[in-house]
Amino acid sequence: MPLTAQSVRVAKPDPRGNRREIPDGADGLYLVIQGSGKKSWAVRYRNGQGQNRKFTLGPVLFERTGSIDGLPSIGAGHTLGEARKAAKAAMVTVGEGGDPAGERKALKSPATDGIVATHIVRFLKAKSGKRTVEAMRKLLDNDALADLRGQHIRAVGKSDIVAACDKITDDGKLVLANRTFSLLRTFFKWLVGRGALDVSPCDGLALPNPDAEKPRDKALTDAELSAVWHASYKIGEPFGALVRLMILTGQRRGEVSGVFEEEVDRIAAVWTLKGDRTKNAKEHTVPLSPAALREIPAADDQRDKKALLLSTTGSTPVSGWTKVKRRLDKESGVTGWVIHDLRRTAATNLQRLRFPIDVTEAVLNHASGSRGGIVDVYQRHDYADEKREALSALARFVVDIVTVEERRIAWDGMRAEDRGADRDAFRAAIRSDPAAWSEYLAALDTPAETAEAA
Repeated sequence: MPLTAQSVRVAKPDPRGNRREIPDGADGLYLVIQGSGKKSWAVRYRNGQGQNRKFTLGPVLFERTGSIDGLPSIGAGHTLGEARKAAKAAMVTVGEGGDPAGERKALKSPATDGIVATHIVRFLKAKSGKRTVEAMRKLLDNDALADLRGQHIRAVGKSDIVAACDKITDDGKLVLANRTFSLLRTFFKWLVGRGALDVSPCDGLALPNPDAEKPRDKALTDAELSAVWHASYKIGEPFGALVRLMILTGQRRGEVSGVFEEEVDRIAAVWTLKGDRTKNAKEHTVPLSPAALREIPAADDQRDKKALLLSTTGSTPVSGWTKVKRRLDKESGVTGWVIHDLRRTAATNLQRLRFPIDVTEAVLNHASGSRGGIVDVYQRHDYADEKREALSALARFVVDIVTVEERRIAWDGMRAEDRGADRDAFRAAIRSDPAAWSEYLAALDTPAETAEAA
């Protein structure tokens, strides 16, 4: 039975992960569905020597917006109608004694070497960081870029970039369109840097949807942080521990979710992330306060150094954060925030405790701001002691906020301008050793008249 646009759209991959090939019934055209669900077109035929050949036309394009001259180039997206025409043309070539698949394989022309898809492969190979590369690959594999991927890099113009991003925007994915445009701009700039292009087609183009993204500046108040902390004990583990560890360390959700046995030195109280686990691809050490260390369980089998410690399976990071966040909102009564705001809250509280910005950025593993550019090249100080002091102080500060409401109120009162001396004493106590901190808390609990009498 011939394929239809609807049957192509709804066709499912093999549940066992094997490749499926569904014939169209004419001119050797097949719909190919990989185990991942990716769909493409291929033509099967016998060449003049009787050999079975497969000629891949390109990915499936469900609907074309706009018009093109002739057929799409090989490797670009094809609609069902276009694939049928291309298959028919290929079979004409076969009938004349040609071998489309063999000819394409043998072709070493600049046009082949110069297509966008070829350079995308090289671009991704030049990038470091497994997570970063996979995120880039996912953006560049978008169906909206199918036509673009099949073009020669020198044939791509501004209108092609705009058209590709407009397809994504028209699908209601405004932020994704922005992300895709930013990556295309980086890709074509890379080509210019390699001498493959003189000018980037992205030059002079504006972000497709500038109003779709506004920088967040939300940091949880002390009362909100306390509510979220207490709610974390009601959402179940390991999610509760993950939330508390983010609050205590300020690290990214993906980094915390992926902590495994080999990374944690419990004797030295240090968590070490290799470059392939960090956003900036640089190794990062996180000193662990006693409170933070308590949130990281040991592996059931400590000989398994790759065992994930905050996972439901022990081998894969947790998922389902949307539901977890919804549950946190319900249990805490705090809304209008996202999980990443816990990181901003940690940074804000470190600033409240008067830690220098470069120490805060060292804690967060930021490679921008005061530690970016030339400073990052020549400044090799690892901030190990400063980071430990900062995260210890942050943990004591958080514990105070979430355990004793009266102390939080006392802290709020000390922020008034006329209580500057007390405010400084509060910060100094948090930053000092635990013994001095305990003495300060005891003083807060002492009634004023008793303290005066003493």
